[in-house]
Amino acid sequence: MIPTELLTRVQAGLAGSYRVERELGSGGMAIVFLAWDLKHDRPVALKLLRPELAAGVGIERFLREIQIAARLVHPNILPLLDSGTVELGGGLSAPYYCMPRLEGETLRERLARTGPLGEDEAVALVRDVADALDYAHGRGLVHRDIKPENIFLERGHAIVSDFGIAKAISAGGAGQTLTEQGFAIGTPAYMSPEQILGAEVDGRSDQYSLACVLFELVTGSSPFSAPSPQQVIAGHTSRQPPDLSRLRPGVAPSVTHAVQRALAKEPATRFPTASAFVEALVAPVPARQRLAVRRSLVVLAAALLVVLGVTGAWFARRRASAAPAATTLAVLPFKVSGNDSLGLGSGMVNLLSTKLDGAAALHTVDPRAILSHVGAGAAGLDAEGARAVAARFGAGYFVLGEIVAVAGNVRLDAALYDGRRAEAVARASAEGPAARVFEMVDELATRLLTAWGGGSVRLPAIAAITTHSLPALKAYLEGEAAFREGRHQAAADAFRAAVTADSLFALAWYRLSVAGEWLTRVDLAREGAERAAALSERLSEHDRLLLEALRRSRNGRPEEGEALYRSILATYPNDVEAWIQLGEVLFHFGPTAGRPVTESAPAWRRVLFFEPDNVSALLHLVRVVSVQGDTRELDSLVTVLTRLQPEGDRRLEALALRAMRSGDSAAQAAVLAQLQGASDVTLSLAAYVVACWGENLPGAVRVAQTLGAPARSRPAQTAGHLMAAWLETARGRPGAARAELAAAAAADPRAALESGTLLRLLAPGELTAAELAAAERAVAALDTAQGPSLAPSGLFIAAHDGAHGVLQDYLLGLLAARHDPAAAARYAAAVARAGIGGPAQGFMPLLAAGIRAEADWHAGRRPAALETLEREWTLGWYEPMAASPFFAVVHERLLRSEALAAAGRNEEAAKWFGSFEQFSPFSLALAPYALVRRGELLLAAGQAPAAAAAFERALWYWSDAEPVMAPLVERARAGLARARGGT
Repeated sequence: MIPTELLTRVQAGLAGSYRVERELGSGGMAIVFLAWDLKHDRPVALKLLRPELAAGVGIERFLREIQIAARLVHPNILPLLDSGTVELGGGLSAPYYCMPRLEGETLRERLARTGPLGEDEAVALVRDVADALDYAHGRGLVHRDIKPENIFLERGHAIVSDFGIAKAISAGGAGQTLTEQGFAIGTPAYMSPEQILGAEVDGRSDQYSLACVLFELVTGSSPFSAPSPQQVIAGHTSRQPPDLSRLRPGVAPSVTHAVQRALAKEPATRFPTASAFVEALVAPVPARQRLAVRRSLVVLAAALLVVLGVTGAWFARRRASAAPAATTLAVLPFKVSGNDSLGLGSGMVNLLSTKLDGAAALHTVDPRAILSHVGAGAAGLDAEGARAVAARFGAGYFVLGEIVAVAGNVRLDAALYDGRRAEAVARASAEGPAARVFEMVDELATRLLTAWGGGSVRLPAIAAITTHSLPALKAYLEGEAAFREGRHQAAADAFRAAVTADSLFALAWYRLSVAGEWLTRVDLAREGAERAAALSERLSEHDRLLLEALRRSRNGRPEEGEALYRSILATYPNDVEAWIQLGEVLFHFGPTAGRPVTESAPAWRRVLFFEPDNVSALLHLVRVVSVQGDTRELDSLVTVLTRLQPEGDRRLEALALRAMRSGDSAAQAAVLAQLQGASDVTLSLAAYVVACWGENLPGAVRVAQTLGAPARSRPAQTAGHLMAAWLETARGRPGAARAELAAAAAADPRAALESGTLLRLLAPGELTAAELAAAERAVAALDTAQGPSLAPSGLFIAAHDGAHGVLQDYLLGLLAARHDPAAAARYAAAVARAGIGGPAQGFMPLLAAGIRAEADWHAGRRPAALETLEREWTLGWYEPMAASPFFAVVHERLLRSEALAAAGRNEEAAKWFGSFEQFSPFSLALAPYALVRRGELLLAAGQAPAAAAAFERALWYWSDAEPVMAPLVERARAGLARARGGT
C-alpha cells in the first residue's frame, strides 16, 4: 500500500475520533502520524502497526498488552493515551496506539545535532531512564527496545516512549512474522545477548540496552555494530564492548566500570536494577580496579562533593541543561514601594501563579519553589536575574512586577517576559483601593494575557479559588511562609486563622490538613481534608488533584495516590507539594508492600532541589541514609537540620537517630539527656524514628523507656512501655517484654492487656485450652468506656482514641477463631460495622477479615483464609499504622504471608514476609521470625544469597535473645549455613 493511499485510509477510518494530518516517520514495526485528538482537543502522535505485520497479529492480544502498558504512570514515561484498530479496506485492519505529541527531540536527534554529551548530562539523562525502567520493572513490564530513538528530551529530562509495544507485538503473534522477514523484536545494536537468543528476559536486559545508550552518549558511537539478520536469527552473542576510557579519555573510572558490568554477557553478573547501575556510575570504584593516578583524582572529587553538599548536587547538574518550556510560566516576587501590610510582594507569586495556571495552555512554576529559591533578595531581581530563575525551573516565560501603595491605594504593574531573550512581550496595570486587591489581581492577569495573545481571555476570579477576605489571605500567606521554613505549628495556627476569617477558604483548609499530618495531629489532618473536600469546587483543578491524591493515600489506596502524584508531576514537574506527598507515599506505604524506604530518596532529593531548607525532606532523607548506612551524609544532613532549627523539637529526632546509629555511647547519653526535656510528642516520634531506621534496637528501647519515665504523664508512660515491650519482642526477649507490659499496666491496665493479648496471639506456638479460656475471660472483662481524648498528645499516645470497644471485639474474635467459629463470625461482624470514626475507621474491614481468615485457617480451610484477606485488603492512613500494632495489621500481614506460602505462591509469600520492617516499631516484633520464613522460601527457590541476607538479618535482631528463643535462633543459624553452602 503506497503511503498516500495509507494516509487516506487511516484518515477515513479514524475520522470520528482523530484528524490525521500527516506522516511523521516510520520504523521497522510502526508508522507514526501527527494527529489531532478531537475529543480532548490536543495533538497526539498516532502509531499504526505496519499493514504487512498487522495481518499476522492477534489484535485482541495485542490490545490487551497495550492496555497493561497504559497503566504506567511515571514522569519519565510517555503515557499511552488510547488504542484501537482502524479498517484499511480489503478486509485488513491494523492496531494503533496514541501518545502525547512532545515538543522536544529524541536522544537520537540530539546526538545527530550536537555529537557526544558531557558526562554529567549523560548520567543525569540515564538516571531519568533508569527511574522509569525500575518503576515499570516493578510492575512486571520490560521495555525490550531501549535506544536513543525511544528516549525523548523535554525540559532537560528524558522520557521513555513505546513501553510495552515490543511485548504487545510479540504477544500478538507478529514476532514470528518479523523474524521471517529478517527483523527482531528490539534493535539488535542495543539488544542483550539473551534477547538476541530469544530467551526470557527481565529488567536486566533493559539495563544492558541502557548501558549501550550511555556508551553512545559519551562516545558518539554504539558499543556494538548491529548484527546482520542472519546473525540475529542464529543467536549471535559473542560481541565484546570496546574500552570506553579509550574512546572517551577522562571519563570517570566509575562510569567505565559500571558500563562494563552492565554489558556483561550473563544477566546475573549485571546490576540487580537499573537504578543500581546508575548509582554505580557515580560511586567510588574499588581500589583494586583503579590506576594509582586515578585514585587521587577520585578521592579529591569525593572530598569536593562533600564540601559542596551532596544532597542537591545531582539535581543541580540535572537541571543545569534544562531547556525552557514554552508552556511554563514563572511568577517572580513583585518590587514594593510603600506600606505592604498584606505581604503582597511575595504574595503575588501565590496569587498570580494560581490565577494564571491553566490559562492559555500555561502551567505555572510552584510558588513555593520560586520563593524558596529567591529568598530575601527577590524584590531586587532585574530581567536578567529573573530569566536565570525561570530557566532553573524550565520556564519559557516569566512575570516581573511592582506594587506601589500610597494612602490606602494600590497600583499593580506587571510585565510578561519571553525567557529566551529577557524581553517584555506584554505589560499591564491595575489600580484601586487596597480592599479591591482581588479584583485588581483579576484585572492584571486578564489584561496581561490579552496584551500577549491579542484577544480576550476568560479566567476564574482569584477570590473564587482563594478567598474574598483580606485577613484570611494575609493569614494564609503567613502560613505558607511558616511551612516553607519548617515551622509547622506556626503554619497550622496561621491556616487555622485563615479559615476562621473565611470558613469557605478551601485552599487554607487543605493546607491545614497537610500541616496537621506533619504534626501527627490526626484531628487537624482529618478536619482539614474533610472541609477541603466539601469545598473542592472552590479549588483550582491542580489543587483538586493534589487533594484527591492525598485522600486516596490516606484512605488505604496508596497505589492510586502514587499514580496520581506521578501524573500531576508529569504536568507540573516543579510541584513541590506533589514531590513531598509522593515521597510520603513511597516512604510510609512502600515498606508495607515489601518496597524499601530508599525508593523515596529521589523524591526527597527533588524537593531539596526546589527547597534546600525543607525540613520535611531533610528529616525523611536523614532516615533513608541511616538505613543505607551512609554515616557521612547522615552527619551532613543532621548538621543542616540543626542549623535550620537550633531550637526546634523535630531536630531532636535527627540527633537521636544519628547518635543511636553511630554507636558512640557518649553521644547517645547526651541525646537521651536532651530528650528528657522534650515534649511527649517529640519523644514518642524520636522513639519511632530510632526503632524503624536507627539500626539500633537497644537504643530504641532506651528512648521508649525515657518516654515511659515516672515523671511523664500516665498516657506517655503507657505508650513508652508498650513500645518498649514490642521492641523487646523483636529482640527475642519475651521476659523483658513482659516486664515492660507490667510497667505499662501500672499506668493503664486496659492498654497493657490489649497489647499483651495481641503479642501472645502472635507468638509462635499454640495456646493451651486453659490459656485460651483465661485470655478470653480477661479480655471480656475489659472496661472499654472511653476516657478523655488524648489527640493533642500526639498520635503515638492517642492511637486508640475511641477504639477500645472494637479492639475488645477484635481480640475476642481472634481468640474465638481457634475453637468457636460461630462466635468468631459474630465478633467479625461487630468489628466490620463499628463506627469509631477518624483515620482508624478505614482499618475495620481488614480487621474483620482477619478474624474470619483466622477461623478458616484453624479449620483447615487455608485457601479460604487467603481469599478472604486478598479480597478485603485495603489499608487506612499510614500514621495510625505506624502508631498501633492493631492498625499496623501485623496479624493479618503474617497470616497472609503464611497463607501464600501454603498455597505454593512462594515468591509472593517471600515478599510479604519481607514487609515487617521500616514502617512501624510494632511490626518489628514479627520481623525476625518473618525473615526466617522469607529465608527458607528463598533458599527453596535457589536464591541462596538473598536467603543468606534474610537469615543474617534475623540473627541481627536476635543477637541478644533470651535462652527461651534458642530453637528459633538455631533455625535461623541452620538456614544461614545452608544458604552459604554449609551443612
